[in-house]
Amino acid sequence: MFIVSYNKKVNIIGPKNQRLNLIMSGFLLAFAGLTLSLSVKYIDPSDTEALRSTRLLMIIILARIILKEKMTIIHILCFTLTILGVLFITQPSFLVQNFSHFIKNSSFINETNKVVDSSPMASYLGISFGIICACCSSLIAILVKKLTDAKVHYSLSLLFGCYFGLPLSIAISIGMYFSDLRKVNPLVYDTNEKLAWQIFYMVGSALFGCLFQSLTVVSNRYETASKLAIVSTTNLFWSFLLQYILLDIDSNFFSTIGALLIVFSVILSILVKMIDEKLKKKSLKENEKKSNFCFKIFKKIFLFKF
Repeated sequence: MFIVSYNKKVNIIGPKNQRLNLIMSGFLLAFAGLTLSLSVKYIDPSDTEALRSTRLLMIIILARIILKEKMTIIHILCFTLTILGVLFITQPSFLVQNFSHFIKNSSFINETNKVVDSSPMASYLGISFGIICACCSSLIAILVKKLTDAKVHYSLSLLFGCYFGLPLSIAISIGMYFSDLRKVNPLVYDTNEKLAWQIFYMVGSALFGCLFQSLTVVSNRYETASKLAIVSTTNLFWSFLLQYILLDIDSNFFSTIGALLIVFSVILSILVKMIDEKLKKKSLKENEKKSNFCFKIFKKIFLFKF
């Protein structure tokens, strides 16, 4: 990003009137990356991605609190489905026992083949970190949109994330090393071949992370946030597929249902927003007068704002 900013003649500390937004987005980006890594450490990648998808609904909540934007009954339904989705991913004992009683075919309720720590405390830690990551990501989305509208170059968003992320990661790593909290299995790098693979994973993760952030910022210039949000929900499909192929993790019935509930609630809330925006147009308002009775009832019930 330093090379990109140099070639584009961009000031690496950003324009003066946007530095506060850059600082906030940089800190949140670093913290989101940290909590995302910790979440994946304790729960399956698909569960983490499902929890991170709730950021789209959190944006609606923030808009209601900060911007005083009104909500609809559909939004309440989406929040309820999201809570249920998180509950299914959490898999509390009462939920598992009750569903096991109704579902006779136990093959649907198989234990997930995890490569992570599956203890209850680790699971709750992973879920907590995933939700925190979603909160940070929702705030980042608002800040990045402001920076994009202000014509701030995309490289600055990543650079400010590095300004905070690099010292924060180094400090945490040193602290965990000297406090003996960092538990690493030496068998994963005891040969040159294994060490080379670990370096490959590390570099690949960094490059794909930077590519993801760059494409996210650039895509906001060419498409609406609503359509991009719908496309971003496909992340969950790739998480399920790749964790099965590369990590041999087979998500169980409850995790799959929870993820589907969250994705459905997110897509539903975005579609409602898109329909509502179209109905605000004058030409459609005129056509609405000629619409049938059922459509008018649908609008009054499901698109009623409060």
